[in-house]
Amino acid sequence: MVNSGTYYIVTYGCQMNEYDSQRAEAVLESFGYIQGSSVEDASFVLINTCTVREKPFHKMESLLGRIYKDSGGSKGVKVGIMGCIAQQEGERILSRFSQVSCVMGTDALVRFPQIFPRVMAGERVVDIAMNPADYHIDSFKVAPNISMYVSVMKGCDKYCSYCIVPFVRGREVSRPLADVIGEIERLALGGTKEITLLGQNINSYGKNLGNDSDGSGDVNFATLLRAVNGVAGIERIRFMTSNPWDFDENIVDAMAECHKVCEYLHLPLQSGSNKVLKSMRRNHTIEEYIRKVEYAKAKIPGLTLSSDFIVGFPGETEEDFQKTMEAMDTIGYDMVYAFIYSPRPNTKSLAMEERAQKESRNISVPLHEQKRRLAMMMDAADARRAKDRAILQGSTVEVLVTGASKTDSTTYTGRSRQNMVVNFVAQPQTEIPPGSLVTVRVDEVRRYALQGTHVGAVSSVLTP
Repeated sequence: MVNSGTYYIVTYGCQMNEYDSQRAEAVLESFGYIQGSSVEDASFVLINTCTVREKPFHKMESLLGRIYKDSGGSKGVKVGIMGCIAQQEGERILSRFSQVSCVMGTDALVRFPQIFPRVMAGERVVDIAMNPADYHIDSFKVAPNISMYVSVMKGCDKYCSYCIVPFVRGREVSRPLADVIGEIERLALGGTKEITLLGQNINSYGKNLGNDSDGSGDVNFATLLRAVNGVAGIERIRFMTSNPWDFDENIVDAMAECHKVCEYLHLPLQSGSNKVLKSMRRNHTIEEYIRKVEYAKAKIPGLTLSSDFIVGFPGETEEDFQKTMEAMDTIGYDMVYAFIYSPRPNTKSLAMEERAQKESRNISVPLHEQKRRLAMMMDAADARRAKDRAILQGSTVEVLVTGASKTDSTTYTGRSRQNMVVNFVAQPQTEIPPGSLVTVRVDEVRRYALQGTHVGAVSSVLTP
């Protein structure tokens, strides 16, 4: 049954999309709408989309078909599409899907308060205008949580040959430092303990901002880390996503200096073959990458690493793939996120494949071979993680508690500073509030989590 004045948001894709969905929630609630429990329980459904790979587009199509079927084709349910697919497809979405009432590109969210009343009045709206000059986010209400995302910049100037982000998110634009710190301070007052700073290429933060307010020097990502480190109430700082091109010693030095910055770094390598990296237009070599990682490990004791990889990039040979496997072993990642290559519109890699086909050359890696390589990579990553984490058994880790188990009141869950999920049993008669920092002894190392026992006192709780 559809409830008037009820919304539901479905989010696909990255953490930036999750953050943008929170902003959209704030707009809808400012109009008096309340969040429904499901798509079927909403009079307005908003789908926040991703187009980094092809699969999210098919998910969007499937969901739109489900909504149309469940509503019996009723026009009483209004549907909005926002995010990267909206930016990419624009008017074509309205033409193809009659049940869609509005299409909002990646920069249209700031205009959602004006768009929504038009949609509710029966208008079909498309807004894919981009704002290349600045990046301001007005203050918005959000339910306080222990761990929160904060966007600090948008866009990317790198134009990696496989990546559609510059076309749907635009060029790099940094958010003013005062805006970022103001939002984090408000979150801290609401009880947030951990902040994850977001940007498509976060290491390049500050390039359009000029000098610090006191004229002491250029604003950059190291500046930002130090400023966030000074916000009272925040216990932990994380960030993503880093590009090795802009990841330098100044950032590492700031990470080492700032005690709230966690010993965790997500630094996508994508391939261990210099030939493939050049074809990807990654602008770094495997040797340069390793030197940067070695510097970071030397400066930050206990640092754990994660990385993204693309398997089966056009022209990738078995030798290239084996170089990637060797690089993974040499570097030693705690977590690996690997994906089969997905050709995207407007990208150089797609043009490269099309040109090769016209010249009767086949540079595409067959799907069965892509799947084989992906399986090999993930098996190796799992084995390495299990081996490296085994040494944690019997040690103690600091855990930021996110909550209690839904099935067992004596069991809690949280994350270590190295971004590992930790489930643990509390001491008898001990109630641990979410947001607490506790010490946990690791009793068992499981595939994706550590299992342990609470052995240390609660050091802080989720209160303003």
